[in-house]
Amino acid sequence: MSASSPPSEPLAEDPGLRVLHVFGGLEVGGAETWLSTALAHGGLRAAYSHDFCLLSSSEGPLAAELRSRGHRVLHVPLVPRWSFPQRLFSFLRRRRYDAVHSHVLLFSGVTLAVARAAGIRLRIAHAHNDSDGRASSWTRGLYRRGMRRLIAWASTDVVGCTRRAALAAGGTERTLRVLPYGVALADSDAPRPSPGRAALLDSCDLPPDARVWGHIGRMAPQKNQRFLLEAFAAAYHADACSYLVIAGEGPLRSGLEAYAEGLGVADRVRFLGLRRDAGALLDALFDVLVLPSLHEGLPVVLLEAQAAGLPCLISDAVNPDTVVLEEQVQSLPLSAGFTAWSEAAQRLSLRPRIDGRVAAQRLRRARFDAGQSWERLLALYQPERDRSGDAPLQPVAGVSP
Repeated sequence: MSASSPPSEPLAEDPGLRVLHVFGGLEVGGAETWLSTALAHGGLRAAYSHDFCLLSSSEGPLAAELRSRGHRVLHVPLVPRWSFPQRLFSFLRRRRYDAVHSHVLLFSGVTLAVARAAGIRLRIAHAHNDSDGRASSWTRGLYRRGMRRLIAWASTDVVGCTRRAALAAGGTERTLRVLPYGVALADSDAPRPSPGRAALLDSCDLPPDARVWGHIGRMAPQKNQRFLLEAFAAAYHADACSYLVIAGEGPLRSGLEAYAEGLGVADRVRFLGLRRDAGALLDALFDVLVLPSLHEGLPVVLLEAQAAGLPCLISDAVNPDTVVLEEQVQSLPLSAGFTAWSEAAQRLSLRPRIDGRVAAQRLRRARFDAGQSWERLLALYQPERDRSGDAPLQPVAGVSP
């Protein structure tokens, strides 16, 4: 499909409210996986139809899965940029959506301004990160201010996975809505099922006495895996039982593999690629989760790790709203250096887990249960809500920021 051609998939007659989700691509990231899982359950599946519009010509691994469940994955490429607003306007006018739910942080200002011009009555700017990850400059500052003002004018809702994320997207204390992610939690009377540790160790070519540092995340600058490798290198010589297991894909993978070789630690680092069994890795393989992120919104993997009772080491750039099991999660500034991170990870890897049922109860009380999260998402689309005009909506009741 050329950059300027309209989507070619045929229109279908779908019942209920028609929602269009706008993403750059459908990678296996926390936000994308959370939404994909949410759309497979309950009222979100029964009452609404959900299409996906991607701003790139590539799709990502989740596209095929979404199509298999009946969702349409369409493209309005951002390039060429000069014609993008007109092409998106024509796309929206042709398909007559009831809602545009934009997941592209500050660029939601453009997508929702076009949606407003096209007469879409419900326009949601959804922030999954609290930073765009770009270095500050006068041009970047102008862009950020301009997009936030455009979002404030064009959106009916500004939603964030945390209050900090919603504010980064241009929400105000009066208008923003907080919609935390949720994860599947164990029943109070039964632990979460998981495969045996021995089988996972064997599948990763790890010895029975391995002490495993774990990391799950897209291999991109935000996740800061080079720092992780440097910190692990300090442990490599101090403890022959320490291994590092990294699950995820991304543009930096080949460079990170080469970097591990250059550090002389490649024999004890495992790059697993994309995995759909993150729960099993957290439940049975990892001894500590290490997240040295440069910035985050609300990392789903940290919620899942806490649900498994797993000790965690995170950077102080990770939003503290994500921390429920304070005794299991240590936050360190990246400026503390590789040695401090290595020593902290080593200590945490020896700490026993919290029972999964106890962890689940505490996460449920903190409103990080998947069912609660999906109910809050469903509330965004309720047709009975007053949409007569562009008056801002109140924050979601009962949700801690």
